[in-house]
Amino acid sequence: MADATFPTIEARQELRVVPTTGVRARIDTRTGAGLVGAAIGQGLVAGAREIQRGLRKESVRKEAIRAQNRKNLDILSVKQADNRRTQMKNDIAVMKIGTAPENWEEETIKIVTEGNADIFGFDFSPEAMAEQQIISQGDLQSLPDESFISASRVISKATIKIAEESLTDDYRQGRTDIAQRKIKFIATMKGNGVSAPDILLKLRAAEEAGKALRANDAIENIKPALIEAIETVDKEEGIKTLNVATKQLVESGILTVTEGADANKILGDWVDNFVAGRFKQAKDAIKLTTAEAYEDLSDKIVSGTLTFPDIDESSLLKADKDKWKIYIKGSYKDAPTETTQAGLLSAAAAVFDAATLQLSPTEAADNLLEARFIDGSITNDWFNWGLDKIKNPYPRQILEDLRTTYNSNNEDFNRIFKADKERNKNVNEALIAWVDDLIKRDKVPAFDFKKKMHAMSSQFRVGNARWYDIGQIIQRGGRNWEVIGFDENGEPLVDEVQ
Repeated sequence: MADATFPTIEARQELRVVPTTGVRARIDTRTGAGLVGAAIGQGLVAGAREIQRGLRKESVRKEAIRAQNRKNLDILSVKQADNRRTQMKNDIAVMKIGTAPENWEEETIKIVTEGNADIFGFDFSPEAMAEQQIISQGDLQSLPDESFISASRVISKATIKIAEESLTDDYRQGRTDIAQRKIKFIATMKGNGVSAPDILLKLRAAEEAGKALRANDAIENIKPALIEAIETVDKEEGIKTLNVATKQLVESGILTVTEGADANKILGDWVDNFVAGRFKQAKDAIKLTTAEAYEDLSDKIVSGTLTFPDIDESSLLKADKDKWKIYIKGSYKDAPTETTQAGLLSAAAAVFDAATLQLSPTEAADNLLEARFIDGSITNDWFNWGLDKIKNPYPRQILEDLRTTYNSNNEDFNRIFKADKERNKNVNEALIAWVDDLIKRDKVPAFDFKKKMHAMSSQFRVGNARWYDIGQIIQRGGRNWEVIGFDENGEPLVDEVQ
């Protein structure tokens, strides 16, 4: 059998696959379609290289962005760490306020440890975290040390102060072992870093202060004996006791001669003030009991139940009892049915003068009692009105305006109208009743009350039976009118209210 001859064919040709890459020498030797394939292959290679270069540029840009983001996060975390450290120091300061100094170091360690734990939880890069760890380690070493030093200073100052006060008390008490206590004091001062010159100054200050306090104590201790001598005998006996006591203090060495003389003068003034104070207290007590007795007896005399034994058994002084026995005689007569001009003047003056402290309450009450039970010039109603206003005076913002208007009604109006004391009295009676009614109803105007009282007085003077208040709304003809003032005849001036 003859041998067959086959052409040599590569596997790629058999599969009809055209290579896209190959050896440049082989591609260049081809013609036609081969050249086109080579050109396409070269374009693809160049495009791939451009893509790779673009990818590298994109990677660099993204890496830069990531690096900036990381830097921004570190900056933010550093701010958070700084704020946490500030809070940590504030917490330490607050802790010191309510914690004993000997515990400051321990509590500071707790606060710093907790603060560092929070800081390590923030978002840091490894490099930034390393820096924070160094700072936190420094805080953990320095802040407790600072607290320890601060606490030691506080404790030292407290120890020094206590020792100073203790030595001062030793001198104040006159202790016999003062030499040993001074040695202990010096040792305490040295142990707390006080210099030798300062120790000497502190020793001298404690001695001077202690001896001064001891002298003051001795002087104060005399006072109970002086009070007993004054109250059991009299003021002169108190002075005698004082002289003996200060002499003893000088002889015992507690006071020098000069200090004894000064103490004698000071305590002599104190005796005078004590006696004067007791006299004032007694006088005030008498005034109080007298005022209470006047109030009790006034209720009884008006009701007709007051008796002479009531007066004798009261807490009044003899002179006051004698006056009341005259008043009670007047109570047997019929009560006046009308208040006279003189009676109203007397009653109003008693009220106004008591309110301004020109008369005491009992002096003002005496004026009312005389007007009612001796002169018979005021009725029971006006007597009771006067007593009430002495006990419950007109408010300060009303009193002066009322008194001025009252006086004007007695004087100024007579320049326009013919003098008429009876009319003046009637106007003032009406004015007082009007003011009392406003007070009772809590309707006193806040402004221009004096002007309103003058306007009302004009209205009362011309005999208007109806009272109108400024600001009052009047209905006439189906319309509303507000009273805004009064004319010279006392007629209301009105303005329509829309």
